[in-house]
Formats: sequence, C-alpha cells, structure tokens
Amino acid sequence: MMKWLSIVWLGVSLMGIVSCAHTDLKCCNPIETKEEKAEEIRRFESFSFEYAGIRHDCLVTRAKQPGKGAVLLLHEMPSLSVSVLELARRMAAKGYDVYVPDLWDSQQSSGSRAVFVKNAIVLPLSKGFRLDLSSVPSRRIVDWLSGLCREVIVKQHPGERIGCVGLCVTGVFPVMLAGLVPEIAAPVVCQPSLLRLPLGDEVKADIGMSKAEVKLVRSRMEREPDFQILAFRFEHDNVSPAERLNTLIQCFPGRVLDGTLKAENYYGRDKLPLNAHAILTDCYVAPRGGKKVTETHRAFVEMMEFMDAKLKGSQPRRYVPSGGALVREVP
Repeated sequence: MMKWLSIVWLGVSLMGIVSCAHTDLKCCNPIETKEEKAEEIRRFESFSFEYAGIRHDCLVTRAKQPGKGAVLLLHEMPSLSVSVLELARRMAAKGYDVYVPDLWDSQQSSGSRAVFVKNAIVLPLSKGFRLDLSSVPSRRIVDWLSGLCREVIVKQHPGERIGCVGLCVTGVFPVMLAGLVPEIAAPVVCQPSLLRLPLGDEVKADIGMSKAEVKLVRSRMEREPDFQILAFRFEHDNVSPAERLNTLIQCFPGRVLDGTLKAENYYGRDKLPLNAHAILTDCYVAPRGGKKVTETHRAFVEMMEFMDAKLKGSQPRRYVPSGGALVREVP
C-alpha cells in the first residue's frame, strides 16, 4: 500500500513541478547553457556547509558598500539558475550581502528540460524535501537552512538582521525560518507553490506549513508588533493560486502585505503571459530605453524598500506602502 501511495505522490509531484516550468518557459528567457551558468557562478564566492547530516554548497555575492545586512535567497525549480543569480546581484547592488544555497546541487547542470525532469523526480524523494506535506512537524531542508543562518550568516553579520526570499517551491520557507531564526526580520514569499498540482480547493489553499510551524510564527507576531510578511504572485498564476495567498493572510492576520501583480499591467501593458509565474527571475523585465517601469521591476523595487525598512537602523520599522504602490496592507 505504501509503495503505491509513494508512486501516486511522485506522479502528482512531477505533474505539479512540470506545470510550474511550463509557465516560466513561456516568459521567453532562453534556456541557459552550462557555460553561461559557470560564467555567472564565477562572480560569486563559494563555500560548503554541513548541518544535521545534509551538505550543500552556498554562493555569496557581497555588497560593494556593505552595512545594511544580509539576505538569504532560496532558488526555485529546476535548479540554481542564472536568473536567480542575477537577482542576487541586483540585491547586492542595493547594499546587501546575498547568500544563495544550492539546494539541488545543480551548479554543474544546465537549465535544460532534461535537468528539470530529473530534478522533478529526485526532489520529492530527497532527504531534505521528502514528505513535504503540511502535516509534518518539521522538514530537514528547513532545519538545514536554519543552521546555515545561525552558524554562518549570523556569525558573519553580528548584530545585523537578515532578509529571506523564497521562490516557488521554497516560497513559504522564509516564513517557516522566521519562526526559527529571530534574526530573520524580512521574510518575502514569491509565487508560493507546492510539490503537487493545484487541483481541488484544499490543495489550492494549502501553504505547506504544519500547525506547529504556524504557531511559532504567531508567537513571534505577539512579541513583535511590527513583524510583517511580504508576499508576491501574478494575478492569474494557476501554479500559485490566490487561495494559497488568502490562507497565508488568514494564518497571520494584519501581518501579510499583498503584492499581487495585476494582469492589466503585466499582461496588458508588459506583454508577459497571462499565467506568468516567476516574478523576480524568469519573468522579470527590467525597464529599458526610458520606457515605463514594468510591473515586475516595481515588485523588485518595493521588495527592496521592505528590506530597507526591516534591516536598516537599530530596529525594524513597520513597512507602510506608499500611495499607488503595488503592495497593499491587508487588515
């Protein structure tokens, strides 16, 4: 019986991840080669970190003018991509040291469809992500990330606070980590997805957090009245449905900033696919040639404003979106 359940789970996981890739491929970023990735990786420092029986490499890009703090950037499927590393460098240009762990040990692979399918099969069965269901009390990959924060990032940035950005299947990890690592003061959730197809109301609404994990974050909310979570998704992203963001808002009332990108802007004006997915990476469009700011660039700018509010100064400040901002406060 367990064997058949495992097969069914693997099949559903694979379909869910493939649907995620399909939307990103439609954003028209060319598939990267190993050589292109290697060239990008050479811009970064690298070290290996082992914790709780798991070892991964971690890349770091340093700010030219440090002092704001550090950011932990968690990559998406299918691998640590050039677009994720470009996001890290954009954040470093804003004054932050950015740490990018290679969660799928994929530095030597390309962004090909074959690599994607391989990782889609391996990931649900890996030590860190196995049984990534909301009923489990904890998961090893989150434990490893919390160790990376405490043993490396906090020690390299004494007295400073940390931002954390999750993308796709790692989307909600920053919230989980905020319940474990008090230094994480700026959790950012981007297009949160699960290793399952978003079929049925229950799965669409599932944020992938256990009751114990939610309780830890709520305890922090009680201690810190200005603790907030920033969440982004495209309005018509079926892989990261609106129901999931609504659950996040309901779990942490008054603390989630809704950064839903409106279709009239990203689709009607910026010409991205209606069901676009990866806001800050594969579907990110920088303003060029004096053109109006794109919706994805607005998301990046407001994310960095959120980071500044939470990480600069002696104490984190409550982030209040300006008039006309993409992000809105939710009661």
